[in-house]
Amino acid sequence: MSHLEDQAKLDYLLEQAAEMLGSPGRLVVLDWRMERLMRDAAVFESRRGLADEHAVQVFDHGRRGHSTYIGLERWRVKLGEEDSFPVVKLHDGFCQILTDPSVDIWIVPAERHKQLYRHLRKLSREDAAEQSPPPVMRDDEKTRLWENTVGFLLRGDDDLKRYGVPQKRGVLLIGSPGNGKTMACRWLYGECMRRRVNWRCVTADQYDMARSHGATSNLFSIAAPGVILFDDLDLGMRDREKSGPTREHSLLLAELDGVQQREGVVYLFTTNMKLKELDPAFIRRGRIDQVIHFSKPDAELRRQMITEFWHEDIVNGLDTDDLVHETEGRSFADLAEIKKLLVLRYIDTKRWDWPWAWKTFLASDQPDRNRRRIGFAHQRDRDHDEDYDPMFDPMTAEDDVPY
Repeated sequence: MSHLEDQAKLDYLLEQAAEMLGSPGRLVVLDWRMERLMRDAAVFESRRGLADEHAVQVFDHGRRGHSTYIGLERWRVKLGEEDSFPVVKLHDGFCQILTDPSVDIWIVPAERHKQLYRHLRKLSREDAAEQSPPPVMRDDEKTRLWENTVGFLLRGDDDLKRYGVPQKRGVLLIGSPGNGKTMACRWLYGECMRRRVNWRCVTADQYDMARSHGATSNLFSIAAPGVILFDDLDLGMRDREKSGPTREHSLLLAELDGVQQREGVVYLFTTNMKLKELDPAFIRRGRIDQVIHFSKPDAELRRQMITEFWHEDIVNGLDTDDLVHETEGRSFADLAEIKKLLVLRYIDTKRWDWPWAWKTFLASDQPDRNRRRIGFAHQRDRDHDEDYDPMFDPMTAEDDVPY
């Protein structure tokens, strides 16, 4: 289909949508996050087809049971107690003009276009902040993390420029998995969204792809002020004397502190490696200005995690002191797994069974013990397997572990 044919179809769709809106409309393409926020902010009113009053529907086995496949849906967005306006959602499952699996098309009244944008951006910031609660950290460490990332960017750069200091910072979050690095990054992301600081996340796969196309410089650029998170780029951080030099080393070091000086940016790195395993050139001042360690939580932090992040029904149904004592040396990820086991057991028994959850967790935590089977164990395997434990057998009714 040519561009002229595409445009003709879009013009036709706009005409159909204008009838539902009662005014001329403008096309808006939403990504999946904005689509979710739009649906949360709007209420479904009616639907119609593209050529007549009947839309093509899909009958499915899901909770709703049906959905629109080809047609137009009218929704109403509510901005306040007395202010609302209609919007139209386009479903074009057959032709898929201007669509792909990650975007959705809405038609918005032309006079409400900017207002809807501001409303969705506000909801996006609030949603990010709500989904990113403060991490469980010591207050001094959390303050140091804030002041060297979002707080550093919010101070502005006038005084820094006056004294010839670039507004650029490098921060490294280091520690074994499951001890709060991701939690801290989610919090910073929420704070960036709430305070209109730009945010970008670069994964190892994205870095490798950019490197293969000679476009790594693009990954280190962001509209100021902004934070760029590099998640687990271990290959470029390793000590070259121990692992040998690689192209990743030279590229990473050059972009962090090369000829092209960048400002208004904080480079945030996470790694599971130990500090002594990292290349000295990478962690030197000017490239990495702050190193924040995430160790296994002590009793105070474990208590904070349980009392503040676990549902009050769980906390009220168990002895918190016992939980804190029993989980000595355990990570936040371990606590999350224990909570999951408690909830699964509660669904079956309607009681908070700490002994069962703790026993199950310890059994699954043994690396050389029975590995979880997929499928059904044959009776002969059970009889001849000296490590066989009915706790790990899906065919056993009692004390079965739902995986």
